Amino acid sequence: ADVDATGIAPSPVMAAMAASRLGVGADIRCADLAAMPFPPASFDAALLLNMLYFCDPDSRDLAPLHRILRPGGRAVAYVTHRDTMRDWSFTRVGLHQLYDEAALERIFTRAGFAQDRITIARVSITRSIMGLLAQAVR
Repeated sequence: ADVDATGIAPSPVMAAMAASRLGVGADIRCADLAAMPFPPASFDAALLLNMLYFCDPDSRDLAPLHRILRPGGRAVAYVTHRDTMRDWSFTRVGLHQLYDEAALERIFTRAGFAQDRITIARVSITRSIMGLLAQAVR
């Protein structure tokens, strides 16, 4: 597709890895989601893959996402369902927010997305891994 790709990562290591993998056609920045350095209504879409685990449960991190999307812009997110992740040892450390459908909807509504513009679907990744795919439209 003929797109301009922009990415952010709070980790300098992850930002550098993404930049080297995506090449010169992508604008990769080391930044926190809560402090996105972009003007309002500057993006048509955002992909949040396996990163909501690290967001503030009060959605302060996601509010800027709503701000940078154009009207009609979409945020698409994937997380592994809480029921799958709760038995994974690394989640017991307390660094991950775990989500079911209600918690995922709540983080988007608190960020400014209208409840009737959020859809969430359960997706079976493997026999033992259940995921959640969300779309929130500004």
